[in-house]
Amino acid sequence: MKSTAISGTSIKLSKVILGTAGFGTSIPEAQAFAQMDCYYENGGHTLDTAAVYGDWEDKQEPLSERTIARWLRSRGLEKEMTVITKGCHYRLKTPEVSRVTPEALRQDVSQSLAALNRDSIDVYLLHRDDPAVPVGEIMDALGEFAAKGVLRSIGVSNWTYARIAEANAYAAAHGLTPLTSSQMQWSLAQINPENDDFKELPHITPEELAHYRQSGMTLMAWSSQAGGVISKILSRPDFSLEGNKFDTPETRLRAQRAAELAKQTGDSPAVLSLAYLLNCGVNGAAVVGASSLEQLRESLLAGDVFLTEEQVSYLEGN
Repeated sequence: MKSTAISGTSIKLSKVILGTAGFGTSIPEAQAFAQMDCYYENGGHTLDTAAVYGDWEDKQEPLSERTIARWLRSRGLEKEMTVITKGCHYRLKTPEVSRVTPEALRQDVSQSLAALNRDSIDVYLLHRDDPAVPVGEIMDALGEFAAKGVLRSIGVSNWTYARIAEANAYAAAHGLTPLTSSQMQWSLAQINPENDDFKELPHITPEELAHYRQSGMTLMAWSSQAGGVISKILSRPDFSLEGNKFDTPETRLRAQRAAELAKQTGDSPAVLSLAYLLNCGVNGAAVVGASSLEQLRESLLAGDVFLTEEQVSYLEGN
């Protein structure tokens, strides 16, 4: 599988990253181990997790991170796999209380190091933003860990590009480590904000995408398969997009374009929808989840698919 380097670092990410949100909870450990085995055997080397994954009861029990640590140790792959984790997510019982603070950062970094059984974290992302907190406070706190090598690279999830640019301007002015990667809700399907349950979360728009194309900053897609909505539109006559967060004319058009292009390339529309993210002119990667090993293997095929600029433009509906 192809890899991409995080801009400004020596850290490489698989173009298709294995998401682990359900590991240790909805995905039992044996099934999680099987997924990670399959992923590694098919050339993958990047796992995406977070302090909040598995801690659905607010007990500070990072079950996903711990499951990953046990698998890495049992397979002897601690040095071969790149691990992405995230912190400063609000407590699920008190979502109104922001945890984008230096104190929460220190707590979450310490917890993740222990859960992952590591001395350092390859890629550390702030899981949420709080625009009320000055970027200087955040970058100063992240800089402490980056300077010590505890966090090998730092980035953010669910931040607007304008906020990222502000943070990196502060880092440059104060000699601090910059943010080098971003994780955003992004897929071939397009979001209808009126139907989105998480209206506070930014997502990739054409304007945001243009910033990433220009800057070369690493962009990872979460919800990269849009809940399988492209495949559902094409394969299930009874499927209704009405009321879905991806209920847009663009989504319908792009699904049909994926079906037409699939006839030419021989790839499935699901694979093409992922391959679009990896070929659209950004330093990109896609985080995927799977309910079966068959589904996972299909998703991993996208990591080796090449699309021309014309094919990308066609999928976008141009």
